[in-house]
Amino acid sequence: MKALIWPDKKLVKVCKEVGPKDWPKVGKMVKDMEEAMFEYYHHKEFGVIHGVGFAANQIGYDYRIFLMCSNNKDGKKKKDVRVFINPKLFMHGRSIETQLEMCLSIPDQHKEIQRWATVTAKWQDIEGKTHVERLNRWESKIFQHEYDHINGVVCLHKEDPHPICDIENCEVCKKGRFVYE
Repeated sequence: MKALIWPDKKLVKVCKEVGPKDWPKVGKMVKDMEEAMFEYYHHKEFGVIHGVGFAANQIGYDYRIFLMCSNNKDGKKKKDVRVFINPKLFMHGRSIETQLEMCLSIPDQHKEIQRWATVTAKWQDIEGKTHVERLNRWESKIFQHEYDHINGVVCLHKEDPHPICDIENCEVCKKGRFVYE
C-alpha cells in the first residue's frame, strides 16, 4: 500500500473523530497505515527515505488517527510505532524551531518549516487508553506534521511557515491562530 500523492483531495480534508462505532475498524486501518509508512520511498535528492509518521488520510481513511515512529532511520523499527487516536494539541512552549521537512505524500519535495519545540498532547492508543504527554523536539515536530495532516493541512504547501496554534485562548500566543516571533 502506498501513500496518496498530492494533490489528492483526501489530503486536504479535515478528518473526523473515531467514535464508538468506528473502533472495530481501527486495527485494520492501523495495519494498513503501518504498511504504507514502512514502504520504501525514493527522494530524488536524498535517496531512500523512511516514514517516521503517517496519517490516516494519507491512504484515504477519514479518521483522526496517525502513527509515529520517531527512531525509524532505517525502516526497521516497526516495534516502536506509537498510535495516536483522536489526538489533541492542548499546550505548546514558547520556543520555535525551524527544520527541513519532507512528506511521503509529496515525493521529491522538502521545505523548511517552523514548529513548536515542545507540545503537550492528549490522545488514545489502540486499546482506547488515554495518554497525556509532553513531546520535545523531534517527536514534537512529527506530532505537529501529522496533526496538520488530520486537520487537512499539507505542510509543504502551507502559505505561512509559522507553527499553527488552534488552542482557544492560548496563554502563550495571545495573537490568534499563528504566532510570529
